[in-house]
Amino acid sequence: MKIKRILAYIIDFIIVFFISSIIFSFTITNNYSKKVEVVNEYQELLLSSGSSDVNEELLISSYKLSKEFSIIYIIIIAVTIVHFCIVGYLLNGATLGKKIFHLKVVSKNSKELKIHSYIFREIFITNIIFMLIYTITLIKCPYNIWYNISGITSDVTTFIYIILLSFMIFSDEESSLQDKIFKTKVIYEK
Repeated sequence: MKIKRILAYIIDFIIVFFISSIIFSFTITNNYSKKVEVVNEYQELLLSSGSSDVNEELLISSYKLSKEFSIIYIIIIAVTIVHFCIVGYLLNGATLGKKIFHLKVVSKNSKELKIHSYIFREIFITNIIFMLIYTITLIKCPYNIWYNISGITSDVTTFIYIILLSFMIFSDEESSLQDKIFKTKVIYEK
């Protein structure tokens, strides 16, 4: 069942990014020429820098590029919340990826799955909090603060994913770390 859970999670993220891309394609037409200008400026700086060191000019250009496309981060956060939290809860603990593999999240104590347990569980495993921190920092802070925060959020997110995946793979039980924390379990139902 571990492989099915991992595959379901991957499928869910493919769905999130596919839907986010479709929504983003409708928003890119807004101020398109400025976006192209920022992308071209970044590419020119990247190619002309000729070194792997991050210089301030390249950093500022990277910041402008990320800021210009910040709408994609907002879309991804919204679609992630809708798919994992709302759709998953409305489908009785099964996201679309879990449905494909006949999996569902249930309460460990056999009572009805509480909405807050399910939503906190999904927020934890999708790292929405760190996506929000990154996006808010990008929109509201100067480039040097954004650069430092983006590095920290990236490292913490990677660390959390490694811990979650390691716990799921190397644990003797079928429950993962998020299941233990939020008193849930994933079951196979046919």
